[in-house]
Parts: sequence; C-alpha cells; structure tokens
Amino acid sequence: MTTSGVLNDGSEIGYGFGLGLGDFDDEEGLEVISHGGGINGFSSYLAHVPGTDTDIAVLTNVGGGPAAGAFETIMRWAHGLEAPQEPEPVEVLDLEMTAEEREHYTGTFQLREGFDLNVFIEDGELMAGATGQNSFRLQAQGDHTFIPTFDDNVRVIFHVEEDEVVALTLVQGGETRAPKIGN
Repeated sequence: MTTSGVLNDGSEIGYGFGLGLGDFDDEEGLEVISHGGGINGFSSYLAHVPGTDTDIAVLTNVGGGPAAGAFETIMRWAHGLEAPQEPEPVEVLDLEMTAEEREHYTGTFQLREGFDLNVFIEDGELMAGATGQNSFRLQAQGDHTFIPTFDDNVRVIFHVEEDEVVALTLVQGGETRAPKIGN
C-alpha cells in the first residue's frame, strides 16, 4: 500500500492502493503517507510520517470540513515548522455564464488512477463531484477559474488549448493537474 503506482512512461503517481504518498515540506524532507475523505457531513484525514513518532488523525463533523487544513497546522506544530501565512480574504465572485459557456467546461478529469473529477450541468448550474464524494457547485471567477461552494480557498482552474478544455488544476492543499479523459 505504500508503494507508488507507476504509469506506462515510468513516472510515479504518488498513490499506492488507497494511500497518498508524498513530501510534506521540501525543505524538511518529511515524507507523509496519508488518506483523506468525506461523506454525508463528515471529513477526515489520517497521516503517518515514517521515521518519526508522528501519526495524525483529524475528524470533522462538517461536510467539506477543514480536515486537511487542520492536519497541515498540526503537522507544522508537531515538527516545529513555521505556520503558513493566512491567505488574504478573497471576494468570491459568482459570474453569470451562458449555457454554452457552462457546457464548455464539462467532462471527466483524472486526478489520479481511479479517482476522477466529473464536471457536469445540473439544474442549469455547473457542478463537480469527485469519485465517491458529494457534488458541489462551481462559482465562476473569470479566466477559466472557479471556486467551489464548499471552500473559498480551493480553486479549479481549467486549461484551454485552441478553444478546447484539455485539463484542469485542482488547488487544494497543493496543486494537482488532471487531464481530461472523457466528455
């Protein structure tokens, strides 16, 4: 479970049978093995730091709650790392979009093997939902950027080439680029 999957081109995906594998802080070299998720009004994050006495479990009873953010704060405190700067408050826009503009962004985007983000239209609204998770509305900010209704600090940025959406980047505790794999 702690061995990263490997793509056909030999690159590692940072995911091993249900566990995320990666580095917490490049400067400190802290490896983290983790899993997070949420369902029906709860969210959680569990992490183990090999070679240390650190195991962190965060449970919240709020849908889309701040489990991953709380993990980061606890991890920094436990390892004497500088706390991240609080992000500047942003004004969340909700720009009007035509039906054609909304349709332009729909499709399935692969965040990692077996874990996709599906962007679709429901009741005239642009929505998204990850594999096995509740869906949420995307609020248009302009320049192919959206903020989901569950967290003002998360961004979904679509990449457009020759007027076609080819990928998106999910900015949530890091950045994950997800290629478009279906309509």
